[in-house]
Amino acid sequence: MFEQIKDKISKGEKILIPRAKGAREFLVDSIRNIGAKVDEVYIYELDLEDKREHIDCDIYTFTSPSTFRNFVKLYGKEILKDKEIVAIGPITGKEIEKEGFRAKMPKEYTVDGIIQTVLGGF
Repeated sequence: MFEQIKDKISKGEKILIPRAKGAREFLVDSIRNIGAKVDEVYIYELDLEDKREHIDCDIYTFTSPSTFRNFVKLYGKEILKDKEIVAIGPITGKEIEKEGFRAKMPKEYTVDGIIQTVLGGF
């Protein structure tokens, strides 16, 4: 996102970023580094729900680092052993790799890209 908007931002400009509490600081920091004044509004908070019964799957997909971290908090890493994992993109993929797993990534970093990756087989 930053790459698409950076040339449209001017020093001293005031920008509001509505976002999740606990989200990565990259966008906010990058805009501030240009010299813009950034106000953040947390419009939602990522929160774990109660653990549900786990249904064993062959392929697990993760759309953000927080979805992976929260899954591991709820169910543990052992569930993912010897399973296929798809990460929406490189940032999520790095989070998965930190825990010792390999994740396949779609060519297009979108949910549609994940679907195409899963349908394309492993």
